[in-house]
Formats: sequence, structure tokens, C-alpha cells
Amino acid sequence: MGASKNNPTAITMNGKGRFPDEIIADCENSLCVEWAVAFERITGWPVHLIHIAKTPLRAYCEDDGRWCYDVRGMMSPLRHGDIVKPLVNPDDWPDSAFIDGAERTRLKIGMACVGADRLEEYGIGADERRVEQCEAWIRNNATYLSLVPTRPKPWATARDIARYSFGGCVVYAEALARITGLPAVTMTAVGTTPGIQLRGGGFHGAVQHPDGTLEDIWGRFPVERVAARYGMLDWEISQAPHDQMVADALRTRPEAKSDIETAVAVAEALRRR
Repeated sequence: MGASKNNPTAITMNGKGRFPDEIIADCENSLCVEWAVAFERITGWPVHLIHIAKTPLRAYCEDDGRWCYDVRGMMSPLRHGDIVKPLVNPDDWPDSAFIDGAERTRLKIGMACVGADRLEEYGIGADERRVEQCEAWIRNNATYLSLVPTRPKPWATARDIARYSFGGCVVYAEALARITGLPAVTMTAVGTTPGIQLRGGGFHGAVQHPDGTLEDIWGRFPVERVAARYGMLDWEISQAPHDQMVADALRTRPEAKSDIETAVAVAEALRRR
């Protein structure tokens, strides 16, 4: 059976948008680093790394949570996990790479939004000649590129996305609220997508526009898209939890005021771009 005409994953993994096997093999020889850097340059979606205790396993790109962009195809984060699983052999890792040390039951597997400019923090770099070759391969795959959504501008840096997408979302929401006058709200999961591990600790902070859209470090999106990013099937949105979290932080954490001021500076700079 051929690839579905309406399924980006099928089209890019098995159909017209699939990269040739020789290109896939060439890219995987260098953990797909150059492919991911090239893809970021073309589309703006930042480079991510799958790593074990900061030792990289594979580079790819990801949007605000709906799609992973890999040399093997465009797919959901859950499907991308199936690409990564064969790369993880517990016998290849020292005790220090396991959460429980010598018990060796759970590896320290992580995902990091690093962008092309932070690869060195994980001990790797991109060969410019190979990046240029990957750019040519990607641009020649018009079918794949046509399926990739445009990243809304302005583009936050990968460092700021990593800082404010999850644990720092409340701080960034407070910063946006102070700049825009919009209400900062908490989006709390009351139901999760089957098979999806909830991201972000069960809630997300953002500001809410009068039309109901939410704005965070990724930009302004319909509430349903933000919910999908964090694995929420059903949710509640309220201002009170946000206000309480900020009040508690300012009362108990001396650095909270400085954290908010830093986020304000980031948000103001981003809005000027």
C-alpha cells in the first residue's frame, strides 16, 4: 500500500517525500547533526538533541510540539521515539548514565532544544561543508518542505525556548502580562492524550488574548494547539493559579524578582524584532 496522500508522516517516511536511503545513511553517520542544522537554517525550526546524560544520540528539529523533523521523515514526538529506541542499548552505558546508578534500570534519556548555536555544549559541532550538502538535499526534497508549517515570527532563540517552554513558562507569562496588560493564565490538564506522556508538569503558563488565543515564548497560537503541545486532551484555564504561583515565588524565592525582570527583557527584545 502506498503512502497516504494526506498524511505527512506516511509521505515523508514511505512516499514521495522520503529521502533516499543513501542520504539517510550518510546523515546518520554523524548523528544527523548537519542535517538538523541545515533544516533549521531553511525553516527556522530549532535543532533538538536526544541525549543520554548529555551524550548526544541523534539530532533533529522540532516545532512548538506537534511535529518532529528527522531525516527519516516528519512525525509526531511519539512516533519519533520509535526512531530513537533502537539507538539506546543499556549495555553500552556506564553506571553514571543511569538515574539509579549501579541498579541500571533507567537511563538518563533527555531531549534538549539547543539550536545550531549551542551544539558545543553537548561536545559536538557541525561541519560546514556537510551542512551545505544537507541544505541542497533538503531544498531538493520539495515534497517534504511543502508539508512543513511556517514558523511564526519573531523567532525566539533556542536558549530562551528551552528556558521558558516548560519550567519557566510561568515567569515568562508574568513578564508578558506586565508588558502587554493581558491576563496571565494557567492552563491545567484535566485529561491527557492516550499514550502521550504529559509535558510541562501538568500545566502551562501563558497570556490570553481577547480572542482566546494564547501567547508564550513560541508566539501566539490557538488554545487547542498549545494544549496539543503539552499532551492535554482536556484542560481548564484560569488566572487565579498563576497569580498564586507568582505571589508564592516572590514571597519565598529571593531570586524570583530578578527572574521576572530577565524574562521581561527577553520578551521586550523579542517583540522588537
